[in-house]
Amino acid sequence: MTMQELFGAFRSPRYLAIGPGQRRALPKYVAQSGSKALLVTDARMASDAEFKALAAAVEAEGVAVTVFDGTIAELPLDCIAAGVELGRTAGADVIVGIGGGSCIDAAKVIGLLR
Repeated sequence: MTMQELFGAFRSPRYLAIGPGQRRALPKYVAQSGSKALLVTDARMASDAEFKALAAAVEAEGVAVTVFDGTIAELPLDCIAAGVELGRTAGADVIVGIGGGSCIDAAKVIGLLR
């Protein structure tokens, strides 16, 4: 029995980039996937100059960027609800998680619920 048969749906990321130097590839991946991106991260990462440069590089590829920086460890429901609402409001067709495990998990859940 397949995952789709067991659960009725199976969604996985189109791209999964892990390892040194992968951030440089992100803008092109995002541009190939859609035109409105929701970058999911936390407040600390969102204030980092490297994150800001990455968001600007995505925008330079012609993608509208909205940043959700409300990720909180253990992903309380209100955190996820706020990310889903922001993604819907922005019309995001690409969800990108940047940061630690909570940011990546939040992006996955937001992607499923938006």
